[in-house]
Amino acid sequence: MSNKIIRTIIIDDEEADNYVHKINIESTGKGEVIKSFLKAEEALDWLKLKPQKIDLIFLDINMPEMDGFTFLKHYNLLEKQHKAERVIIMLTSSLSNSDKEKAIQNNVKFETKPLTKERFIKLVEDLDFN
Repeated sequence: MSNKIIRTIIIDDEEADNYVHKINIESTGKGEVIKSFLKAEEALDWLKLKPQKIDLIFLDINMPEMDGFTFLKHYNLLEKQHKAERVIIMLTSSLSNSDKEKAIQNNVKFETKPLTKERFIKLVEDLDFN
């Protein structure tokens, strides 16, 4: 595995999930959470400003106001310099096959919650961050 630190943002309306995922990502020594958001709209606004390079975005599907799929529609309209370098991973408690299929159609990866240290390391290895 590369020694590169994977810079991430987390978008999830559950503060406890954001906290657990942040702790798990950072405890691997392979990831850094740049920012977490409780609202997808706030994440879009922040990405438009693009203050830093981001490698991964972890995105919840089921959120009030703007769900993960609506976020993706708006995200895909952003210019390249405002997007993550590598990939968006939908991180959700949904076990719905239709959600998984819709994620794949949107060219994003789909993982169920919670994101553990081991699963983060596996994702980084599978995505080959070199």
